[in-house]
Amino acid sequence: MKPCNFLIMDEPANHLGTLAKESLKTALEEFEGTVLLVSHEEAFYCEWTQKVINIVPNEYEAIKKRLMSDYNAVANLEA
Repeated sequence: MKPCNFLIMDEPANHLGTLAKESLKTALEEFEGTVLLVSHEEAFYCEWTQKVINIVPNEYEAIKKRLMSDYNAVANLEA
């Protein structure tokens, strides 16, 4: 298995007990890459995430515009 620095996780804390959630949270806090996480449990991710994007019905265009603005700002820093 090759090492990776990008994880995509959809509701990883679902159906986990308290100890398993804490172990997963600790592992993700220590992960040295990027995590794209979908979760409805704010208590699970609020302490260790650097950026949260809330997707609200009928606001897709506003979210897309904000994400593109963030992307362009980072691209300009790297240029």
